[in-house]
Amino acid sequence: MIMRLHAARIPILAAVLLAAPPLVAQELADELQEPDMDQFVTVDEFDETMDEIDQKIGQLEAVRPGSRDFMVTGYATATYADLDGSASDFIAGFNPIFLFRPAEDLLFEGEFEFNTSEGELNVEYAQALWSANQWMTVGAGKFLSPLGQFTERYHPAWINPLPDAPLFAAHDGLVPTTLTGAQIRGGIRSGSTIWKYTVFVANDTQLSEADEGGGGTEGAEGPPVGYGTVSDLSQSKAFGGRVAVLPLPWLEVGFSAMSSSPNDTSGAALGDLTLYGADVSAHRETAVGFVRADAEFVTLSLDDTDTERWNGGYLQCALRPNFGGTQLSDFQGVVRYDWIAFPTGVPSDLEPSRWSFGVNYWIAESTVCKLAVERLDFEGEQSNSILLQLATGF
Repeated sequence: MIMRLHAARIPILAAVLLAAPPLVAQELADELQEPDMDQFVTVDEFDETMDEIDQKIGQLEAVRPGSRDFMVTGYATATYADLDGSASDFIAGFNPIFLFRPAEDLLFEGEFEFNTSEGELNVEYAQALWSANQWMTVGAGKFLSPLGQFTERYHPAWINPLPDAPLFAAHDGLVPTTLTGAQIRGGIRSGSTIWKYTVFVANDTQLSEADEGGGGTEGAEGPPVGYGTVSDLSQSKAFGGRVAVLPLPWLEVGFSAMSSSPNDTSGAALGDLTLYGADVSAHRETAVGFVRADAEFVTLSLDDTDTERWNGGYLQCALRPNFGGTQLSDFQGVVRYDWIAFPTGVPSDLEPSRWSFGVNYWIAESTVCKLAVERLDFEGEQSNSILLQLATGF
């Protein structure tokens, strides 16, 4: 049996050739010349030719620009800060996030951070993630600290209801913002309950301590600040993780821990560092609107002594009212209390604590304008701040 070669797939092949890189397209085009339409072929020859065309189209699709999953997302901010005792300041920030998925179970992600207050470009995180199965994902690189919830989930400006981070979770706080190493994370469902876990090994923490004297008090020291984990100065590593349970879809309770042997910036050992933390979050739609309630507590010790122990945390509640779709649903009110407590023997008036009150207006689902008033108690004195921020996620 003989038949004419059907030309239905030739336009498809031509379109794919045009989209392919020039060298690849030319090579495949030379291999696959347009058949003579006046030539008769057998059914077997026809099927063989169609299989060859399908194979070449598949090869071209694999190298066609845009055929692999790539996305640029992130967020940007514009902030005005007026703090007592300091000059008022305008700050702009831009955090693009790049996501690339070359295969169904492989993801590369990275975030660059730039703001005018520091005047430099930083790699916030950059890691590869491999989805081993539906219960486990393996990652390696520089990643956001999984200790607690705020750093990993709520620090992006358009997600955080207030213009700044809690004291303990700031870049000079008690918890490292990033770690460089490897992690395994995942979740397991047991009936209606979900369990989540993260374990990691990372470069040992580097930190510096505030000058002795704790603000002028003899014998007192400030909390360790300035975590850095880009490179390791010792053979030891930091170990830790977090386990959490969701007994209800809108309620999560977690516990975190980390153990390390930090060095200061000169490489000198500072002792054994142990960190424990607990967190709870309840995000739920109620009769009066969407409620966000978050709390987190962390305690950090050097050499496991009360004289070298700090703790801190925050309590926060935010409400976005919903009264029949009126304009009030675009507003959100938020209140937060956060603090850091110093070791035994340090006068309590040195311990910073802060109340923050904010009103947010949601211009769009991922764009918010925030106004916050804050009162900081530190060294027996009070200072007030006004923060205004426009944040958008994209």
